[in-house]
Amino acid sequence: MTDQSSKSPLLKSHYVMLLVVCITAICGIVYELMISTAASYLMGDSVKQFSIIIGIYMSSMGLGAYLSKFFNDKLIERFLQVEIIVSLIGGSSIILIFYFYAMGGILYSIVLYGLTILIGMLVGFEIPLVIRIMENILKLKENVANVLAFDYVGGLVGSVAFPLLLLPSLGIMKTAMLMGALNLISALWLILKLKNFKHKKAYLAFVIVFISLLGAGMLYAEPINYYLEQNLYKDKVIITEQTRYQKLVVTRYKNDIRLFIDGNLQFSSTDEYRYHEGIVHIPASLTPDLKDVLILGGGDGLAAREVLKHNSVENIILVDLDKKMIDLFKNNKILSELNNKSLQNPRVQAITTDAFDYVNNDNNYYDLIIVDLPDPRTPSLSKLYCKQFYQLAKKRLKPAGILVTQATSPFFSRRTFWCIVKTMEEVFPHVNEYHIDIMSFGDWGFVMGSKIPVDHKTLKTRKIEVSTRFIHNRLALTFFEFGKDISRPDDIKINTLLSPVIVQYYLQDWNKW
Repeated sequence: MTDQSSKSPLLKSHYVMLLVVCITAICGIVYELMISTAASYLMGDSVKQFSIIIGIYMSSMGLGAYLSKFFNDKLIERFLQVEIIVSLIGGSSIILIFYFYAMGGILYSIVLYGLTILIGMLVGFEIPLVIRIMENILKLKENVANVLAFDYVGGLVGSVAFPLLLLPSLGIMKTAMLMGALNLISALWLILKLKNFKHKKAYLAFVIVFISLLGAGMLYAEPINYYLEQNLYKDKVIITEQTRYQKLVVTRYKNDIRLFIDGNLQFSSTDEYRYHEGIVHIPASLTPDLKDVLILGGGDGLAAREVLKHNSVENIILVDLDKKMIDLFKNNKILSELNNKSLQNPRVQAITTDAFDYVNNDNNYYDLIIVDLPDPRTPSLSKLYCKQFYQLAKKRLKPAGILVTQATSPFFSRRTFWCIVKTMEEVFPHVNEYHIDIMSFGDWGFVMGSKIPVDHKTLKTRKIEVSTRFIHNRLALTFFEFGKDISRPDDIKINTLLSPVIVQYYLQDWNKW
């Protein structure tokens, strides 16, 4: 062998290299998760994006491992070079992805998948190099076992730390830069531990300079993030918040406040009242004795605002997965004005947990259950539109209670809407569907389910008692009529927990537009 590692040992303790392996494994898995998260945020369909990114990443690791056999000298230097390169690519990956996405075109896809391939190849290159570097220190079976064990432990640490700690506390951009710096710090420590390394000063200088650059990037991450975020939205970004579960962005143009979750518009303040009056006051007016209300989702407090207009309501339970979402709309002056400080009202009790788990474990009964959740664009969301969920929710209704759910657009996503209708018909003896025109979204659908018959025609004689900006009784009657172009298709299946067909319907329908 010609590598210096075969002469006087450059590394006295194998634990130094094993710890470096563990750190690089942490960084490698976090890079993979970051790119997958960014792709999901920008392009939607998280399952598809994660699957593609992980597939490309893993195959690229195999390619990197294969290519490592062609390098036979200066193995430690090769390892350090890989560490430096992967740290720079990984640390800058999110900036590059967001920048080229804003530019549009095929270049974004080239950058996204190109970065995935490069990082995967470099990470795959490392493990064979480490095993060969340590072959004169440990026996082969101990060498391979130790290296792979530390690599897998690092993968576990990174995969747990990313969603629970790094993403919610630092955000995706700072996390990328931190991982790049951590890669370099591990390389720095390895350089310092090496003996008889004639290029030590040069490598130290390179690593320190690059650590400083990534450190500066972390210091200026907020303005960089604001610039990149602003490129994605036509209006001024006034709030951006990365939570454990989602990316929240609030924009403003004059008096129009808009909320985006993972890049998808949730409401515009210019017309959100149409949606929230529709999802609340139609079923509320058909409920004979409205006292106890459960809102699943609705962390923005806008549905709660409308429910509070009914003086008969004594108790509102609002269940949302994301505490930061609730806190934002409860404490931010601009946003709390939109919901009339509904989340501060003593009649409203906010609980942060999964809606499915809540209805499964709840022992209370409600006159009205409002399902105000994002569209079923992912399997995790589709479970909140499945037969089993409606069965659980039905048990929480009082005998004359009503469940109402938003059901996406019967025009833009026709099959999705009627899938929700058909699924609810499997559970509820009586189902009524209606739709409302909302300028920001177009024609939007809702579905009601109940244990006893609910005749929406009683709206003709039963006055909507609360103050509204949009709905009145005569208009409400028209909501239950559907044109031929949005009528029920013949081949719709029901959505279940084990067969989430609604995701396929949703993605196929919306991709047409």
